[in-house]
Amino acid sequence: VDVCTNIDGLQTTVPAGYSVDGTTCTPIPPVDVCTNIDGLQTTVPAGYTSDGEGTCTPPPVDVCTNIDGLQTTVPAGYSVDGTTCTPPPVDVCTNIAGVQTTVPAGYSVDGTTCTPPPVDVCNNVAGNQPVIPNGQISNGSGGCVTALVSSDASAPSQIDLCSNLAGDQLEVPTGYTLANSTCEVVASEAVSPPADVTLPVTGSNTMSGIAIGLAMVGAGLILSALARRRSARSNA
Repeated sequence: VDVCTNIDGLQTTVPAGYSVDGTTCTPIPPVDVCTNIDGLQTTVPAGYTSDGEGTCTPPPVDVCTNIDGLQTTVPAGYSVDGTTCTPPPVDVCTNIAGVQTTVPAGYSVDGTTCTPPPVDVCNNVAGNQPVIPNGQISNGSGGCVTALVSSDASAPSQIDLCSNLAGDQLEVPTGYTLANSTCEVVASEAVSPPADVTLPVTGSNTMSGIAIGLAMVGAGLILSALARRRSARSNA
């Protein structure tokens, strides 16, 4: 018996996907399982999920493919380039202003606290001197020298800042500059040497000194002769 007289050939059973009305078989229209997606979806697309009521949801997009797990948004503080997400730099010294990605040279670190190296107050003494050693004093140039101790126990220690000048220079003389316990005249300044500094006499200064000396001797002889003459007149 042909159950579908409207279909060519002998149909002893209703073909799959057809419905029958008497002996007329009609194709059953396909069902759109994802009514929220354009076009006819007879099956749920790969990766999608269906709520069973015609709404299909696409799979979540991993925006950071270089991070384990599914990242639907860029993690806080991260930067993104394409699908590569980069974490923010780690500040290894939270006690120092700014972001320190590495411990600064010479610093020590305890947890996230970085401590600077001690300051060497005596750069001319071997080793690191965080304070001026006993019996020494700063030379004003980052170095330390032995203090001159007065014989008076109550007197404060003093230091000669200019070892190349006669006497103790407790301060750098005006017009001089200090370098390694040596005071040198600043060439651009016309200065007078300290009272206890004897300048050498050389060249033309030698001749001038001799002339002045002879003049003084001559003047002395003249005065002596006048004095003897006055004495002889008084005796007469």
